[in-house]
Amino acid sequence: MSKNKSFLDSSVVRPFLEAPKFWKTYFNDNMKDRELYLSNFVKMEVYRSFITNAIKFWMAIDNPLINNVSDAISLITNSFNKSQLIATMQLIAKLLKDQEIDLDDSRDKEKALIIIGIYIRRYYNKFNHSFKNIGQDSTRCARASIELRASQSEGFDIGFKEFVTEFCDEKNCRSLCSIDKFILSVHKTEIEKFIYTAEKLPVKNTTKGIKDLAQNLTKINDNGKSVCSCKMCAKIGDAVIAIQCPPKMLLEHTDHAFDHLCTVLGKNNRKHLSVQALFNSLNN
Repeated sequence: MSKNKSFLDSSVVRPFLEAPKFWKTYFNDNMKDRELYLSNFVKMEVYRSFITNAIKFWMAIDNPLINNVSDAISLITNSFNKSQLIATMQLIAKLLKDQEIDLDDSRDKEKALIIIGIYIRRYYNKFNHSFKNIGQDSTRCARASIELRASQSEGFDIGFKEFVTEFCDEKNCRSLCSIDKFILSVHKTEIEKFIYTAEKLPVKNTTKGIKDLAQNLTKINDNGKSVCSCKMCAKIGDAVIAIQCPPKMLLEHTDHAFDHLCTVLGKNNRKHLSVQALFNSLNN
């Protein structure tokens, strides 16, 4: 007997790979009897939100001007945005938990680089082998096809730098993708319905996500392919993921926007508790 199938948003992918035990248990219990799928676009989202930021943290520690891990933490605290900091704090917590690392000791810098390098490499491997791909890539996202070719035996530095350089080459990646056709042509009807629906919703915390999304989709509609970019994709990702979800699969997510997007598309979805919401509920 075949299992029911779920299509995962990136917000749900992460807890399967690395998360507080109570949150990981929650997702394992809710999806233990389901086949888990994602798309290349979701794959790119995980690369963007976690793997590239983790590598940038590794590169900060590796910088000759950085004396120890504490100095690297100070550097990223002043240069990373909130989402980037969340990704790197996960690595720092693992350092403190699993290894005897003195963050202020320059003699532990090399040890930290090895530990974090191995962690990133294993995370990348686990991510790429844990979920099935729907096999349809209507956006032709070039970022999703970038491979991490770093290994401990050959030294992490070259492979990590190549990955970040290729991933951050937005001009080249954009020249290879077809997000403009996805939004402006192939799925023009769905996009216009998203915008119309968002405009009719009241202004409140639970509708902010879809209203912001609709504003960016409107920018694309009004200005055409010239405003399509990797940065714009980060702002309209929920719309792309909702459209890409196969009709017979259940879209699993933690974001309010999908409730509205899936209603427009007539697709089934299930909103899960965020890590903070689950933590609060368990403590009540």
